[in-house]
Amino acid sequence: MGTSAMNNHLKIKHNEKFAEIRSSIAIAAGLSIFISSTNKSAPVPSQKIKKIEEKQLTLTEIIERKLMWDISDAKLKEYHYLIREMIALDNKPLSMMDRVGFRRLMQKALPRYKIPSRTNITDKIVPDI
Repeated sequence: MGTSAMNNHLKIKHNEKFAEIRSSIAIAAGLSIFISSTNKSAPVPSQKIKKIEEKQLTLTEIIERKLMWDISDAKLKEYHYLIREMIALDNKPLSMMDRVGFRRLMQKALPRYKIPSRTNITDKIVPDI
C-alpha cells in the first residue's frame, strides 16, 4: 500500500485525527494552510504558528551555541567548580580529566565546554578551593 492509499484511508476512516496530524505538520513547517474538515475551510490558528516562530533560533543564535565559552564566562567557572568539587569529594585523580570516557561525557553533555588541562586545574582552578 502506497502513501496515497494510506492518506485516503486516514481521510475516510479517521478524518478528525488525520486533520489534526496534518495541522500539526503544517504548523511545524511554519505554514498557514487550510485544512478541509467536513467541506469547510478553517485556517490554522496563528497562536500555534507564533509559538513555533518564537522557538526557532536565528542563525546568529545557532552559531553562538556552537562557540566555546569565554574563559571569564560564569557558566565556565561554574563547571570548573563542579569538576574540582567532584575530584575532591570522590577522591578521584586529576588524570581522570584526560580519560576518554570523561571527555566523551563532557563533549556530549556540554559541547561548548573546553576541558581544562591538568596543569590549568592544578595552577588555577584547585587553588581557588
